[in-house]
Amino acid sequence: MMEIPGEYGSGSGTIVRLSTAFSALTGKPIRITDIRAKRPSPGLRHQHLEAVRTLGKICSAKIKGDQVGSREIEFHPGKIKGGTFDVNIETAGSIGLLSYAVLLPAVFGKDDTVLKIRGGSIASLWSPPVPYLENVLLPILSRMGVLSRFTVKKHGFYPVGGSDVEFEINPVKRMNPIVMKDPGKVESINGLSLSSALLKERKVAERQIVGFHRVIRKEKGVDVKPVYVESECPGSVIVLWAETSTWCILAGDHVGERRKPAEVVGREAAFRLQEEIKYGSTVGGHLADQLIPFMALAKGRSEIIAPDLTEHVKTNIWLCEKFLGSKFKTQEEGENFRIVCSGK
Repeated sequence: MMEIPGEYGSGSGTIVRLSTAFSALTGKPIRITDIRAKRPSPGLRHQHLEAVRTLGKICSAKIKGDQVGSREIEFHPGKIKGGTFDVNIETAGSIGLLSYAVLLPAVFGKDDTVLKIRGGSIASLWSPPVPYLENVLLPILSRMGVLSRFTVKKHGFYPVGGSDVEFEINPVKRMNPIVMKDPGKVESINGLSLSSALLKERKVAERQIVGFHRVIRKEKGVDVKPVYVESECPGSVIVLWAETSTWCILAGDHVGERRKPAEVVGREAAFRLQEEIKYGSTVGGHLADQLIPFMALAKGRSEIIAPDLTEHVKTNIWLCEKFLGSKFKTQEEGENFRIVCSGK
């Protein structure tokens, strides 16, 4: 059984989700110890637990220690299977993080995998919003042969959650490598300013766009749309993405918070996008760590240029090399880092 120290690197829930995903993918049983030991509230939270149990469903795994607060779990996977699976997130946990974890092994299943997710949030602090995944990560992964899609029937926000989302994943026989060495020039900036209909009278979606335009001016090729949705509690998010002449997609987003003016939310998302463009990298910081496992799974040489080697990037590289035997090379180049992987 493979031993995974849960306090390694960032020591976050990423270790739990990604280790379990790789276990399901490779068929290697694992024991994860000292789960989230560096966090103020160590052990499994609801959102980590639901991700582990969902991964268990798609490979008929036997799990020990799967309860809230547990600092150690064992995961004994079976074979990956396709099908439709019900997922219930009792809290406002991140749908994006759960979906990403399941995507990794599910793309190598025999049949389509469909998650019917009830509860949870489409946009939470410290996690990728679903609109970001739809417009940034998934389009990049489609170039590697990974085809998946979200259908959002009901939007949920923190602190209530209450989403109704389907996530469909198509299997792939061979994953193509991805090479992104040239950032190119920005050709368009698009975005989605999403708000609960409960905040429509306060024009939150429009005001987030006003804040965005205080940083990035209105001009041809810049288009951010306001959208209002039904939800069980107030909430908002603005997701921005810039597409370049070399097919790179850089992004910035920000989740609305209580007592934070909508204009400030839009402005901070714009600053994040502006910063990613300024670096001259081909992927943003978050996209870099999200692509690492897929680079390891691809057949052939993949290469990206990231703005930084974050703890999440380092942790993901460590897990890929541990589970898959992949070889990564990183090299500092000016303000950026070149990351190269020779996949299996």
